[in-house]
Amino acid sequence: MAVTPAYQFDVPSPNDTYFTNGEKAVSVSAAPGGVAARTNYFLSTWADLEGGEYILRVFAVQASSWATSVSKNNPRVFFSTARDAAPQEATVSLPRGRQRIDILLSNVLATAGSCYVAFSLWRQGRMVYKSEAAPWVFDTVPLADAALLAPPNPKTLLPVFAVQPNWANPIIERLQYATEVLSSEADVEQRRSLRTTPRRSFEMSFSRHSEIRSRIDTFLGGIGRNKCMLPIWHEQYVLTATLTDTLSIADGTIAMREFRDGGFVIVMDRNPAVYEVLQISTANLTTGLITFTAAPAAPWPAGSRVMPLREARVSESGTLNNITDAAATASIRFEIEDSESAWFTPSWGNCSPVWGFTFDRGQQISVAHDRVTAYVVNDEYGPVDVYDLDQKTRLNLRGAITLIGRAATFGFRQFIDMARGRAVRFWMPSFTSDVQAVSAIGGTTLTIKSVGYADYMKTDQDYRGKVVVEYLDGNSPSYADVESVQRVDATTEQITLATGLPSALASQIARISFMMPVRFDQDLFELQHLVDGGAAVKTSVVTRTADVDGMLPIECAVTSKLYPIEMIDGIAPSFAITGGFTIKPWFEGIDSSMAITGGSVTTIVFHSTEMRDEAVDASMLITGGTIVPVVFHSTEMRDEAVDASLIITGGAVSRTLIQQTQPAEAVDASMVITGGAIT
Repeated sequence: MAVTPAYQFDVPSPNDTYFTNGEKAVSVSAAPGGVAARTNYFLSTWADLEGGEYILRVFAVQASSWATSVSKNNPRVFFSTARDAAPQEATVSLPRGRQRIDILLSNVLATAGSCYVAFSLWRQGRMVYKSEAAPWVFDTVPLADAALLAPPNPKTLLPVFAVQPNWANPIIERLQYATEVLSSEADVEQRRSLRTTPRRSFEMSFSRHSEIRSRIDTFLGGIGRNKCMLPIWHEQYVLTATLTDTLSIADGTIAMREFRDGGFVIVMDRNPAVYEVLQISTANLTTGLITFTAAPAAPWPAGSRVMPLREARVSESGTLNNITDAAATASIRFEIEDSESAWFTPSWGNCSPVWGFTFDRGQQISVAHDRVTAYVVNDEYGPVDVYDLDQKTRLNLRGAITLIGRAATFGFRQFIDMARGRAVRFWMPSFTSDVQAVSAIGGTTLTIKSVGYADYMKTDQDYRGKVVVEYLDGNSPSYADVESVQRVDATTEQITLATGLPSALASQIARISFMMPVRFDQDLFELQHLVDGGAAVKTSVVTRTADVDGMLPIECAVTSKLYPIEMIDGIAPSFAITGGFTIKPWFEGIDSSMAITGGSVTTIVFHSTEMRDEAVDASMLITGGTIVPVVFHSTEMRDEAVDASLIITGGAVSRTLIQQTQPAEAVDASMVITGGAIT
């Protein structure tokens, strides 16, 4: 026979008294009786279960065997009923997640008769499933996985807690990573992540009266530790027009919001009892267009709010503080289920792997010095002995951050997810003016006011091995590794650098700091969401300096465009570049080696108010191609701002224009042209 949907009818007397919660008899016939003699039937469906021990209350006619599996090919029998057995109850153990439930239902009589089963599934005193025909199907042979009907999404069956929090207090989001850190006596660390994604929770306060106070009371008493659907209040979007089966978020923020394919949203106004849950079919992160699986049933007007929904449970016993007989306050902590998928890709941001966030200077940035390799022997009577073989100091930096706007908040989430709590190291500036230049800087030496480095830093410290120069005009910082520090005289010291710094006057420098290899010294991050519609977050971080060995180099993507930046490995031959444009290129800001064969480079424009040393350092091999036109436009070009070596065979460079105020050797070009022309 063909695969057939199961039938259902009321449980026949006298066994109906055993099933009083709406259970139906699931049958292979539309009514009792009429089922062929000595025939086996296979009933199957998919089920989403939390896993663990369940109480199964069942009555089967005539006999049954029950099995569970993740596919047709690996069934595990977990229960069976004998012929003519009375209704019974049994404890069964079922795995977690989506699985097949298969029931082998048999009419063992020699004549036609009935063949059905009625049951309910209970967990911790709560009924989690009752028998009904849909979505069960049956056949006289085992069913293939593809023949089974998909069960309803279990999230659609969960209650929604739609009471708006009290924004007089922030919503606290907690992200809990898990890192195992193994340290040696020399403080060499081995770190590993024990969890791929952080555990996420929200704590929010409520201040409500009348029926909404009663709703909170009912929720806490009824839900217990069971699952519910929780709106992400700080992600709400206010409708600007009546909602249809699509929603356009055209402000360019959708990629930074939690609207994703297959996710659920709640649409509501102010009344927590009046809302609608919709499922997202597709969310276009480029255009901002969200398409729902179905149009809303109600005409939600402009001003209504749309928020993502997440599967959650109350993680601790909620406390309701009744101020009067009708008013109360409450604080509830919700834990987001681990099964909720990540909605963004981790990223270091524009510079990898560099901390790019600013601390709140309204609060102090504290730095603790810890000599982790020093051991002190003090018996209180004899001399004090100190053993410090590795001479290694660790700094613990603690500071507060205020993130304004979705880009900053989203970037912070991406960054800490890239670091995975304490697991992965990154570079961070000290945020202090560590050295003070006595004159203009430039090249591989840096003369500074004496601060005692030559006197006190007798051993290399990793957190003092790289300097960063920040500029008042907002140009990109310059980084250089420290090779050595020497005393010049009583008032000055000289730092020798591995790579040269660009020329700059002392009056142009905002700060010279040290870049420190660090890791987070915390696995738990707290984000205080201050507002409901926009993005304003307060948080704090604690970092600890780490070994520099194996640290990734600092790499920054330079662009005049907004995020996101897509990094590419190279440019294939036979290509065309149209309309290149850069603002304030720094030394070696454009460092390219290109081989162009049979291609063209059209309208390259380097336009800058100031081009630093070797801002354009290009080595190009062009065969049978053309560069038309090339324009270098600048109001000031530093020494060797354009250092180009071109080999052109059978091609042409037309209308090369260099317009600037330039010192000697601003353009240092060595060109070999064969069979081509410069016009």
